[in-house]
Amino acid sequence: MQKILCPIDFSPTALNALEYAVKLGEGLHATLTLLYVLSEEEFNKVLVDKESSFEDWKEQEEARLCALCDEINAVSQKKGLVKADYMIKVGELTEGVSSLAKADHYKLIVMGTGGASDLKKVYWGSNTIKVVNKSNIPVLCIPHTAKFAGFRKVVYATNYDKHDKEAIAELVTLSVPFDSIVQVVHVFAEATVEKKKIHHDFSEEMKSFVGYHKLRFAEVQGEDRVSLVLDEYMKTENGEVLSLMTIQRGFFENLFHQSVTKDISGFTHYPLLIFRKGEN
Repeated sequence: MQKILCPIDFSPTALNALEYAVKLGEGLHATLTLLYVLSEEEFNKVLVDKESSFEDWKEQEEARLCALCDEINAVSQKKGLVKADYMIKVGELTEGVSSLAKADHYKLIVMGTGGASDLKKVYWGSNTIKVVNKSNIPVLCIPHTAKFAGFRKVVYATNYDKHDKEAIAELVTLSVPFDSIVQVVHVFAEATVEKKKIHHDFSEEMKSFVGYHKLRFAEVQGEDRVSLVLDEYMKTENGEVLSLMTIQRGFFENLFHQSVTKDISGFTHYPLLIFRKGEN
């Protein structure tokens, strides 16, 4: 059974990501857990509040979470969602999300990201990217403006890494229930006979390994930064989700250079699905 974890703090960004997670849960026939993490700082504020106790606060938040889960279950269980439940943890968000996802064998983490008004914070300082750097479980980053449109076309950017095989297989597993087109694309600066052969061999190997009839492969030539080429490709090909695989920490700093804000402006309009493999 698929299991989806969605951190929630009742902000508009988190609630938008939750809507996306619910739609995925319906299609995947998955369970969905809403995770509320109270930071140490927030916890200490609750303790020093003379007008209410920690138990009062917990009871209040549990009531909100329970009501939200009841609302989700009433609508979405009829559409395929197994169930929505919730958990409350105290501690650091990144550790809380990553440790729970690993311990309870979640298959996907869905988190919201902020808008384009503060791009540097969105992609280098947000809790979402901290989770990406911490967890080896796929993280789906949902911009606050993104709406679920059916998961009809998913783009996976490859550099023919040895870990791509596993990541693409995971992506196909997520995509099959939605009958999605999975478009695997490689960006190159200069075409050579050797690169053509690598592309051909990789494509044939993946087709044989995955066996999905809507798996497609393409090469795109571009002199600009890879991020810009991918952004343009997403627009022209009507991609709904861009998937990437990263091994090293600091991946986003390399892909989206901090001094060129337009490199990432497009990535605030559609979700990013990040597969991260450990450094080994």
